[in-house]
Amino acid sequence: MYVTPVPRNYWSNETVMNNTVMADYVAWMKEVAANEQLPVLDLNGAIVSLYTGMGRTATSAYFTSGDNTHTNVLGATRSAEAVLGALGGLSGSDLGSFLLQ
Repeated sequence: MYVTPVPRNYWSNETVMNNTVMADYVAWMKEVAANEQLPVLDLNGAIVSLYTGMGRTATSAYFTSGDNTHTNVLGATRSAEAVLGALGGLSGSDLGSFLLQ
């Protein structure tokens, strides 16, 4: 299984993330997964959805001070929750069957 990279805390405005810095990496990971015929967990998409729903101001609490790349403990916890959520619905993989309900 392949996993796309997490987004950075870059925004176009208060409600729209600017995820262009990671877009190529996400596309490459999806391409590699397709070529290898393996599932890909779109962690980038899952976290972008989470952050967009929260907005720029609230999302800043998930990152270390002055750093738009590295999350703090709260951000890492939310990322882990996104992984678990995405694993449950991942097509082409039976990993979801091992998760506690």
